[in-house]
Amino acid sequence: MTFAIIFDANATREWEEARSWIAEHLGAYRAALLDDELARTFTLLEACPKMYPLAPASKTLRRLLLKRSGYHVYYRVFSRKKQIVVMRLWHAKRPL
Repeated sequence: MTFAIIFDANATREWEEARSWIAEHLGAYRAALLDDELARTFTLLEACPKMYPLAPASKTLRRLLLKRSGYHVYYRVFSRKKQIVVMRLWHAKRPL
């Protein structure tokens, strides 16, 4: 059972901002690494959407850490729709 991955507006904006900042400060190659890390993680997530733990103090929001880039991906799983909705992309060193 494969799940579709959808970015909400906030996550899309945050991903674009992160990618732009990385490209400007660290180079296009490093920005491409973020894309690659997301793609590889989402391949796993599509097959097993509940493999990552729930975020602290949440009953539905899950969190995974992209270890190379240091970004957390916050997402919700909608089993009936077979969808994973990415809600936020947040750097681990950035305060909530």
